[in-house]
Amino acid sequence: MRTALKYRVSQEDMAAYLNYAVPVKELAAKYGVGKRYFVREMPTREPLRLHKKKSELRATRLEFRSFNAKRVIAQELTVEAAARICRCSLSTMFRQLRKERA
Repeated sequence: MRTALKYRVSQEDMAAYLNYAVPVKELAAKYGVGKRYFVREMPTREPLRLHKKKSELRATRLEFRSFNAKRVIAQELTVEAAARICRCSLSTMFRQLRKERA
């Protein structure tokens, strides 16, 4: 008779599973079970929090847009070129220019 999966998983593998260090597919293959069964039998883990990374990315994007708007004000770039560099629309670049001039 086989023992339950939660008793067969080592402490290191359990920690790796809970910390998203190893893909579930690899752990399931190691213990000879399916991915869905492995996830169902293991304790639930905290979902990954990606919002902080998204907010950092957004802040970087806004900072880059502001930097290029300042270059437009200093007449180093045209508005079209700045929008192309920032990969945003002209209306977004004009909105950024209004913010920088205010």
